[in-house]
Amino acid sequence: MSRQILISGVGRSGTTFAYDVLLRAAKAENSKTLGRYEPFLWGEPTWDRAPSEIGGLFGSTSSMSSIGIANHLTAPLFLRDAGGLDTQFLDSVFPQGQDVIAKFIRASGRLAAFLRSRPNLKVVHIVRNPLDVVNSGLNYFSFFGAEFHPSDLPRFNRETAGEFPEIADFEGPQSVAQQALKWCRFMTEAALRTADEFEDRVLVVPYEWMMSQPKTGLRAVLEFVGLSSSIDQAIDYTQRVGPKTSSLQLSQSDRDTILPFVDQYFDDARIFGRCSASFDVSSECDEVIARYAECKAGPAFDWPLDPGLAPTQLRARLRSANADNQKTAEQSNALAQLQSRRHAEIGDRLDALELSISSVGEVAVDLSEMARGARTDDVHSKLSTISTAIGDFQKREAEVLAARAETSQLRGQLVAAKAELSAMADTVDDLKAEKSVLAQRAQAEINVVIEDLDASATLVSRLKDRIAALREEQSNQSDQIDSLRLGKRRAEEELKRSKDALAAASKANKLISGQASELASILAPRLWTIFSLRPLRYVFQQRQKIKSGQAQVNTSGIVQGVD
Repeated sequence: MSRQILISGVGRSGTTFAYDVLLRAAKAENSKTLGRYEPFLWGEPTWDRAPSEIGGLFGSTSSMSSIGIANHLTAPLFLRDAGGLDTQFLDSVFPQGQDVIAKFIRASGRLAAFLRSRPNLKVVHIVRNPLDVVNSGLNYFSFFGAEFHPSDLPRFNRETAGEFPEIADFEGPQSVAQQALKWCRFMTEAALRTADEFEDRVLVVPYEWMMSQPKTGLRAVLEFVGLSSSIDQAIDYTQRVGPKTSSLQLSQSDRDTILPFVDQYFDDARIFGRCSASFDVSSECDEVIARYAECKAGPAFDWPLDPGLAPTQLRARLRSANADNQKTAEQSNALAQLQSRRHAEIGDRLDALELSISSVGEVAVDLSEMARGARTDDVHSKLSTISTAIGDFQKREAEVLAARAETSQLRGQLVAAKAELSAMADTVDDLKAEKSVLAQRAQAEINVVIEDLDASATLVSRLKDRIAALREEQSNQSDQIDSLRLGKRRAEEELKRSKDALAAASKANKLISGQASELASILAPRLWTIFSLRPLRYVFQQRQKIKSGQAQVNTSGIVQGVD
């Protein structure tokens, strides 16, 4: 029977780590084991690979699965009937008769449907406290998949109202963290109820217990799904698969909203009932709460970008922002050049006006001198010159007024342009901030990928050393086996010779026994005669005859009668 395993969780709960271990363990026993990583979102390019090998494929839209996304969007988030899942999708994820390890973070409410569709399927559901789940999830993705398709939040709210009417919900508007908490609560509850119904096919594993004693936890998981636990010798448990969260995203208000549900989580016997004897649940709860004591006061967490913004839309927005920046720069340069030209023209006009005023002053001085010197013959000529100068002055003044009006208008345009530039600058600053956030996230993901690659290289090196040691051991064992086979052949030949000798001895024994029986049959009457008294009487009789002279002994020692 084929081995088919589904690893489930609500996201940021250790499912990638479990998938990495189980896929390697399964491939060690059957190299043809298939791997299916998040089939509701990612397609064939990411399948049959360890998480460290997927890497940049997540950045390509060609890696996405159209059939997986279509099934996710059309199937209810809480589904118990196997008929609610498309047959083609099921066969692509769990092909009949083949070993498969699949990982989902959006199947917690659909586990019953998967279990009913595949009778030999086993589920490992990993749960984690809501504080760590929400804080870690806010740092990387939306629980409702808004980065890749229309958000699941509206239908999630509708379905939870009908599926869990007995559980109190939040009142009023919900923050991003409260929405994530709601996803964590209801998806975990749905998975726990399925585990109660299919208790022999669903294993609930607390993340905190598994990470506190990974060898014990993973061996329990491997034993449950029927895989050998010998692979744990080659696992470096200090390494983690996938991005790590080290910062606090939650504010104090978000933390205080989640805290009551942390206590509920650690008090749930369905989660910690099997491991409470070997694990201090109360101390772990206190440690988790203590990690969030440093949350800062402030508003609830909110996305710096629209969580529904698709990658193509984000790139279009950045391109538009760059184009706006370039256009604004060009407009600023053109406005500066226009202002420079206007200022130069106004300066020229003011210089001409000052020259005209200077000419008028000189004419006035001449008139004063003419009046004092009684030179009346030149008065009319000077007055004509003054009239002309005054006309030029008035013309220049009109031009200056026009220039001032134009300058005032340009100043108004400049103020408006400055306001527009200020608004554009604010937009640019916002986009730069968004770009910075994206760059930081990208760098963080790159750092995680580099760490994963380093860890993978270390693991590969260790595996190579282990393989070399196993090959050397295999070679030694082969020599020993050859030596044992040679000894066996020699022992078989010696045994054959012994059997042949035994058969010959048995044959000779039978011959001797026959001869002995024949000899016994011949000697039996003679022995009877020998051991009876008749020979003794015969001797006495012969001695008597010899004494009486009736017989004598010849030279051969034979008694003969006397004639």
